[in-house]
Amino acid sequence: MRVTTALIIVLALLLLVSPSVAANATATELTLSTQTGTEDSAQIEESFPVAYAPALQSLSACLMDAESGQILYGKDMDRVMYPASITKIMTALLALEKGNLSDVITMSHEAVFSIERGSSHIALDVGEQITLNDALYGLAISSANDAANGIAEHISGSIETFAVLMTERAAEAGALNTHFSNANGLPDPEHVTTARDMALITRAAWQTPGWSTYFSTEHYVIPPTNIQPKERAMYAANSFVNGEEKMEGLVASKTGYTNEAHHTLVTVASRNGRTLIAVVMNSELRSAKWDDTIALMDYGFEQFRPIMLDPETFPSDVVLFTDLQGVEKKATLAVQQPVKIWLHQTVKTTDLDLTLLRPSDPAEEELAQSAIRITIGNQFSDRMAPEVAEIPITPVIEASNSALPADEKGGQTVAPSSNAPVPGWFVALIMVLVTVGLLILAAIVYLIRMREIKRRHRRERLAQLRRNYQDSQIRYR
Repeated sequence: MRVTTALIIVLALLLLVSPSVAANATATELTLSTQTGTEDSAQIEESFPVAYAPALQSLSACLMDAESGQILYGKDMDRVMYPASITKIMTALLALEKGNLSDVITMSHEAVFSIERGSSHIALDVGEQITLNDALYGLAISSANDAANGIAEHISGSIETFAVLMTERAAEAGALNTHFSNANGLPDPEHVTTARDMALITRAAWQTPGWSTYFSTEHYVIPPTNIQPKERAMYAANSFVNGEEKMEGLVASKTGYTNEAHHTLVTVASRNGRTLIAVVMNSELRSAKWDDTIALMDYGFEQFRPIMLDPETFPSDVVLFTDLQGVEKKATLAVQQPVKIWLHQTVKTTDLDLTLLRPSDPAEEELAQSAIRITIGNQFSDRMAPEVAEIPITPVIEASNSALPADEKGGQTVAPSSNAPVPGWFVALIMVLVTVGLLILAAIVYLIRMREIKRRHRRERLAQLRRNYQDSQIRYR
């Protein structure tokens, strides 16, 4: 009986383990190796006491390092929301990429009268002509919706076509949850984005020469035009730009507001050679967007330290494959240059998970999608974003030799493409067959055991009958 019990226990353990084994086998098709960072102790900056992420009033927020694109912190940053006038960051970006500042814009009836009554504008009239440079100042300083429409029509011929271009350019910047339907940000159910996407869009704009100038200017005068004989003097209402709210190292800033979006704000600031981008969205109170942005900027500049990870820190792999011409080749997947990241003062490099990702198909065009993903555990979500960075890897491809050298780290050679990782469905099938076999084996053992028990009971019963018979013979003798 003990043997049967032991077999049942082993079978139960195998049933529990087999799904996880199959899952891990499937994961290896995309994830080849995961390891932690090298030894490092958290380095506390003596000038700044340790602090965790600030409590924010805005419903959504994102803090990004502008140079690297690393997300330092986020609050519900992938939630789809209405952007309002921070849309004009993209409008200006495309104007600078596609137009010339000396271009003359002629305002159409659609550009002038399609904006909502009471929305921000600079009173441009039908047939009025202004330069693209003046329109950009009107767009940035006065958040002029009519200027945004004029820019859109000048660049793409129509507002609708320009909106398509805006969405495409957002995708190029990595903003995949964004869809624009106009150039100014006025309410539309199809005009949406996220805090993360706006940070990515702003990073692309910040990298565009001249963009920051427009969104940091406090005062500008548009000269007389063919229709307006007087100058148009514009003064920034943005409190960071006009100095009503203090933002150290301000580079650029754009506000937004509609009843649907509530208050939105995008800000770029530089201190001590670093540049950060802060996005806050859906702030109920006007003051909340300023307070949240100041808190985010101070947190990012004070609580994060730079870490340089050597190439040897990361997992690597060597893959054999056959190209389209039938030639066997060898691809080395490894980080070639040091990687700079930013960590919160209390997070060590040993808290990092470094994962090498590559497609399961060892083809040259597929291997080009390989990358290193750097993450940290959710236990640090109160101080920094779990997705630290994703580093693209360029495969180093060369002619294959008869044998591959042993891996320097593990002493293990990489199998050729014919021994590529087994597909997850096949492993799962094998585990099912093994499980069924074990069940059949357990049933056989159980039947044999029950037969033995019945035989033993029969023998014991016969023995008892013999004893009873013998006792009865003695009693009547």
